[in-house]
Amino acid sequence: MPSSGHGGMDRLQKTSLIELKQRISRARTMDVRTLTTDQVDQRIGQLMDGYHTVVIAVQLNGLYRARKNIDDKPFERVSELWYPPAAAVRSRGRFNEIGAPVFYACNRVPGAVFEIQPKVGDLVTVLIVKTKETFVELACAHIGLERCFAPEIGTEQRERMLQTNPRFQAMLESHGLSKKWLAVDQFFSDMATTQFPPDEAGDKYKITNAIARPLLRIPGVQALNYPSVASNLKNINLCLTPTMADQFFTASEAWMIRIEETRDRLDGLDEEGPFYRTKFVRRSLSIDRDGRINWSDELHDVKPHEIAHLAYNPRAPKPTWAR
Repeated sequence: MPSSGHGGMDRLQKTSLIELKQRISRARTMDVRTLTTDQVDQRIGQLMDGYHTVVIAVQLNGLYRARKNIDDKPFERVSELWYPPAAAVRSRGRFNEIGAPVFYACNRVPGAVFEIQPKVGDLVTVLIVKTKETFVELACAHIGLERCFAPEIGTEQRERMLQTNPRFQAMLESHGLSKKWLAVDQFFSDMATTQFPPDEAGDKYKITNAIARPLLRIPGVQALNYPSVASNLKNINLCLTPTMADQFFTASEAWMIRIEETRDRLDGLDEEGPFYRTKFVRRSLSIDRDGRINWSDELHDVKPHEIAHLAYNPRAPKPTWAR
C-alpha cells in the first residue's frame, strides 16, 4: 500500500534491490491477458508495498471533456457528456474497470480532443466544466508528471516533483531507499505514459488500474493527476470519482468542433504531431437547469480564445507530507 507518510518503509527496506528489480521485470513481462485483475493487483501490490509519494495541490477553475458525436447528432443533455452510467462502461480504461465510471478531464481543449483520438470528418463536442465555486484546490496523487511537457508545469513545480523534491528525496536517502524507490517510480511512470496498441490496451490497463487504486485510497486524496498520453505528454489529465466530479464541478458551456485535417508535422515547427485543423460548428446558447443544451445556429469567425479560457495551476508541492 503506498503512503504519503513514513509508515511501511521497513517493508521496502527488507527487500533487496536485486529482488525488487526482478519483481519489476516480471511485472513488465507478465502476460496480462491470462491473468485476472486480482492476480495483477497482487503482483503490482508487491511493488506498492512501502512505496511513498507526495500529494500535489492543484488549483483550478475548470476542465475540459470531449466526446465524438454519433452520426453528427447533437448531444441534447449534459448527462451525455458527463461521466457515463456504470452499465455503459463496457471496456477497461487507463484508470477505470469495466462497470466502474470515472470522470476523465483535461486542462486544455486540444488535450481533451486528442484523448478521444478523432479522425478527419468527425464531429466532436467539447464540454467546458466549471468549478461550482470561483476555484477549487484538489489534493492530487500523481503518476509520471515529471515527464509532462505542459507549460502549466513550470520550473518551481518541476523542481519539487517526486524525483526532484529535495526533502522527499532526502527522506528516502536517510532510509537507504533512493534506488529502490526510483526503480519502482520509473516503472509506474512508464505504465502511465505508454500508449498501448488498441488490441492490448484493455489488458495492459489492468496494470495501470492496479497502480491507481492504492494511490486514490491515500487519505485526503481527491483526484489522480497524470500526463496526457494521446497528446504526447503536452497536456495534463485528471481522473476523479463520480462523487468528486459532482461535488466540485458543473457544466458551463459546450462546443461542436469539426475535424477537417490532421498532420504529423507543421512547417517551421520542430515538434511532432498529430496536429488537427478544426472548425467551430456550433456552441451552446444556454444550458437549462435540468441539463438540456440549447444549441446555436452554425458559427462563423470564432477565435480559439473564446473556448480556451480556464486556469489550471498545479502548485509546487510543499516540502512536507501527511503522516
